[in-house]
Amino acid sequence: MIQQEVDLVTVVPRRERDVVILEEPEHLNWYHNGRKWNDEYAHVVGIAHTNYLQYARLNDKGTPGWTKEIVNKFFNSLVCYAYTDVVVKLSATLDDIAANNLVCNVHGVRSEFLAIGAACTSFPQGAYFLGKALYTKGYRELFDVLSAYDRESAGGLVLHDDIHTYGSGPDQEQIRAEVEAAQLPVIVHNGIDHAHPSLHGYKVFVNPSTSDVLCTATAEALAMGKKVLIPDHPSNIFFKQFTNTIAYSSTAELVPLLQEALASEPTPLSAMEQYMLSWEAASERLLDAAAMPAGSPRAGDSLSSKAAYAAHYALSSQPLFDGLRVLTGAGAVGLADPHKPSSYSTM
Repeated sequence: MIQQEVDLVTVVPRRERDVVILEEPEHLNWYHNGRKWNDEYAHVVGIAHTNYLQYARLNDKGTPGWTKEIVNKFFNSLVCYAYTDVVVKLSATLDDIAANNLVCNVHGVRSEFLAIGAACTSFPQGAYFLGKALYTKGYRELFDVLSAYDRESAGGLVLHDDIHTYGSGPDQEQIRAEVEAAQLPVIVHNGIDHAHPSLHGYKVFVNPSTSDVLCTATAEALAMGKKVLIPDHPSNIFFKQFTNTIAYSSTAELVPLLQEALASEPTPLSAMEQYMLSWEAASERLLDAAAMPAGSPRAGDSLSSKAAYAAHYALSSQPLFDGLRVLTGAGAVGLADPHKPSSYSTM
């Protein structure tokens, strides 16, 4: 936890405060009690890439999930109005959370993945999924689909090969137990770096998850030259432009499309597709997305932004601050001086 006397806004010397990019501005500023970012920087860009509302909704421990979602949505909007000029969302999965927000994928993949894809000429292995061992990361959807098909045959459809999953996490043992109990055509492995040589030969990356805002593993699989089988969902719109992307509109299509995908080799990435996945292209997209239209008023100077800042500053000052932290599950800190900046610890 960062000490209470630190105000992140003032860490950068004043003469260097030009443009600042806040990764996850809603998360970063929930417990902020310092200066207004927009007053100290010429331009403030937020990049939103986590679906906190869904995580809150699915978390029913203690306070009901729907209540947490409402509180989360309110504070996300409040701090984005207060502290940002533009918010860039990686996909349309996220709700509108600020006056000036737009959808643009400003993430790329490591050049290592593109090099792997350029070097791979054959894919002798079958299908795999890689993700943290949490049911909400796609395992639940995958297992539900596979359990609907008989291992040997379903209407003439035969699933010849097991799907290999790679991931470590809180649900790992439950996942292994379910695969064994239900005799699913799945082989479970511990988590591994996606660039590991043992994964290079897989032909198809299967990712049925709809909980991600934009899945990095899907981008990495495309860069490695693989086919990707994904749901037709707002989180996957960026990937639909690639030749090796196969999108399904209903879960009943997953297994038939998987069998079809395994029957042929992936198409080599074009030079443009390689560029679109690179950090160079992502940086260019960020520059375009972050810029305000010429002559448009700055969001951070608006009355609504100033009012949002005043409201948030009051809520994050004692004694309301401890109440806010207790309400959101972070625990009280009991600051003696109500005017000291609060903790920047995360939710």
